[in-house]
Amino acid sequence: MSRFHLFIAAFAACTLLIASGVNRDSGWAFSQASAHSPKQEKGYPLTTVLWPIAPITTCWNMQPQTFNDYAAQREIVRQAVADTWEAASLIRFVGWERCVAGVQNGGLTIVVNEEGPATYGLGTRLKNLDPGIQLNFEFTQWSPGCQRTTADCIRKIAVHEFGHALGFAHEQNRPDTPPGACDHDQGAQGTNGDLLVGAWDLASVMNYCNPKWIGDGRLSATDIEMVQRFYGSPNSAADIGASIYVLLN
Repeated sequence: MSRFHLFIAAFAACTLLIASGVNRDSGWAFSQASAHSPKQEKGYPLTTVLWPIAPITTCWNMQPQTFNDYAAQREIVRQAVADTWEAASLIRFVGWERCVAGVQNGGLTIVVNEEGPATYGLGTRLKNLDPGIQLNFEFTQWSPGCQRTTADCIRKIAVHEFGHALGFAHEQNRPDTPPGACDHDQGAQGTNGDLLVGAWDLASVMNYCNPKWIGDGRLSATDIEMVQRFYGSPNSAADIGASIYVLLN
């Protein structure tokens, strides 16, 4: 087979892999579901609202001065997402600029106010929704205890809310949540998933019952398995790149 034909075959395989693949969440608060392997990752996704594996445009609905004033806080959010969901998968949130008035970005719109953090749905239900994600940077009214560790609270909350943006429901909403595993005020909240995969995960950042608040903003081993199941693994991209290199050389 010629080098050109080998390149075309490798490119087609790479393209196929990439292609496969209001309800308010006020506590912490694929378009079409694809065929899934029998591998048993944990989690509680809503498979009908998973995004395609492609960049998700993300913008901030803020006035220019507020946008500038919150530069440090916005960067904490962006870095928190990059260090967790993006680092563990092939999904990418891009843009992170001010939203353009009257223009739909085809992705996520974030607002910041003094209310509790929330997503107004899961996954692609947030597409072009304004607001889609609500965050809090000041904590003067909601959760004032976060004023002592503002940056840490912003980071942890961002990880949780962007998990919802990817289509992942609260872990404690699963019907197999062990009796007594959660306090009375940590029960089911927000939209449910439609697929139970693996065992209930206490350590998930999507689980209110987690003894560490929002899992300390760090994905559990099974959070990582779940996001890789639906949004690919960085290792798979590296393997394809290496295969193409070998074919062309």
